[in-house]
Amino acid sequence: MKQGWELKQLGDVCKVFNGSTPLRRKKEYWEDGEINWFTVDDIREQGRKISFTKQRISKLGFENSSLKILPPKSILLCCTASVGEYAMNEVELTTNQQFNGIVINDKDFLIPEFLFHFSSTLKNLLLEISGKTTIDFVSMTKVRAIPIPIPPLDEQKRIVAKLDDCFAAIDKARANVEKNLQNAKELFQSQLNQIFSQKGDGWEEKKLIDVNKFIDYRGRTPEKVSKGIRLITAKNVKMGYLKREPEEFINPDDYESWMTRGIPRKNDVLFTTEAPLANVALLDTDEKIALAQRIITFSPVRETLTGEYLHYCLQSKESQEKILAQATGATVSGIKSKLLKEITIYIPSLDIQENIKEKLDVLKSQTQTLESNYQQELDALDELKKSILQKAFNGEL
Repeated sequence: MKQGWELKQLGDVCKVFNGSTPLRRKKEYWEDGEINWFTVDDIREQGRKISFTKQRISKLGFENSSLKILPPKSILLCCTASVGEYAMNEVELTTNQQFNGIVINDKDFLIPEFLFHFSSTLKNLLLEISGKTTIDFVSMTKVRAIPIPIPPLDEQKRIVAKLDDCFAAIDKARANVEKNLQNAKELFQSQLNQIFSQKGDGWEEKKLIDVNKFIDYRGRTPEKVSKGIRLITAKNVKMGYLKREPEEFINPDDYESWMTRGIPRKNDVLFTTEAPLANVALLDTDEKIALAQRIITFSPVRETLTGEYLHYCLQSKESQEKILAQATGATVSGIKSKLLKEITIYIPSLDIQENIKEKLDVLKSQTQTLESNYQQELDALDELKKSILQKAFNGEL
């Protein structure tokens, strides 16, 4: 450790308080609430500097709980579920039980901004020391035992100023790269929409049921095993592509008895019926696969329609709007099979379908290259940030 620095445990220099949730069934604990009550949703909405909370509790709710009021510039550290999330409050607040509030004892010894930046380095450590059961959980005892290197006050201020400047520049660069990434995705979608909005002579309007066999395993849940035949679920079907993860399997001995409603072929189209609705992916493998619920497979009549054309067509704005217009459900949007079968698409000749497929394949490949390049830039910025933080708390900045 750098000369002049001290190594302390967090509990030696801070008080640690755990949050809680007043009883939800007691309406009087929540109605007309005036006390800020912080959750991870506030980070998602505001970032890591918290100036308000989406939820508030009443004075009665506070008095009938174990909650503590955390003063401004406390560190809010998540120690269960979203372990490692962190923030600093700019207003008085309380927190739910996911978070520990860390309050500095002596700000002439340790400044909140230094502790805030240090907290950004703790996720891996917290995961390592969590007493894992079904979810990660880090006790307050373990939080208090976390070692923190503490330089002299002037050095803390210099490090904080340096980190603020560096991270402002990194955040600006990241925003530019993310904008370029979004533009690349929007360019492909724009070209796809344009192609399917310009129908030529001979294009026929057909219902999906007229040009596809529907393979539907909704309403059934297979028994899963650690290895065997790959099970494709709605989690694997993304818009425009099939994702390998998460990998789930069924027992090969159960395959024949499970896949009684039909077996998909390569270049069939997978469609999610809810959560999320209307994601579309091409089945791009010859391997034997099983299907879970929340997916309908379109198996095209190959003499009329190709799966490659269909999966692009269903991604178009026109098709998506038709599908979403038939959605039902208050909390989760879904579509009934009988309504989906009536959705219409326009179908040109097989030669034109192939031309459209080839053109969009090229555009998609170019877009994926751009996305990959931009993602590498984002990863490099993340690594740069980690490197700067490591140097900062090793006394090398």
